[in-house]
Amino acid sequence: MAKLERTVKADTQERLDLKAVTNLSAKAFDTGRDTPESIQQEIQNPWKVSIAAGAVAFFASLTMSHSVPLAGLCFGAAFLAAQWDPVDEDSVAGPIARTVGRNAIRAQPKIKAVAKAAMSDVDEVNGYYSQEMKELQKRVQALERENQVLTQENEEYRLKLARRDAVDRSMSSFNLDELKDMARTSGVPLTGTKAELMMRLIEAEIIVPKMDVSKKKPN
Repeated sequence: MAKLERTVKADTQERLDLKAVTNLSAKAFDTGRDTPESIQQEIQNPWKVSIAAGAVAFFASLTMSHSVPLAGLCFGAAFLAAQWDPVDEDSVAGPIARTVGRNAIRAQPKIKAVAKAAMSDVDEVNGYYSQEMKELQKRVQALERENQVLTQENEEYRLKLARRDAVDRSMSSFNLDELKDMARTSGVPLTGTKAELMMRLIEAEIIVPKMDVSKKKPN
């Protein structure tokens, strides 16, 4: 009794599996009544069906193996299999290849729609990165301007330090009266200490001491 139950159960399971596979195949290879006439004409062309089957085999093989020669062999094999005469062939390779080719042709509108959507996404991404690049260029230009300002301020600071050092080194070479005479002659204000007066004379290039503008700020 148990053996009979197992046999019945196995037989039922086999029929259910076969039905599921049949239904799945019917959905996968559904010819469809709403196929456009242009697509239907291509499906009726054996050469286009063979080429479509070869193209599917080519890209499938290339995706899995990343080998162009192998993908080319798969294209040739699928193309030739689809070209076989259904009356003379005794294998399933031809029917499978032709079925794949027909469904690849039927899928053209969907493939084109997906490709169009993908290209639209690519354009959107490119536009986003283009805008980002413009913003980045603006930031770089702003940083370059800031760097120019800082460089100029640094040069002015170095020059000021050099003049201050020149005043300290040249102070003993002039007395206050000599400095005032030079200031009166050149129209430089006489107010302030001896060091301030000498600094104004150096800035006006009345006194031109030797200066080291590369001198760094002392620690």
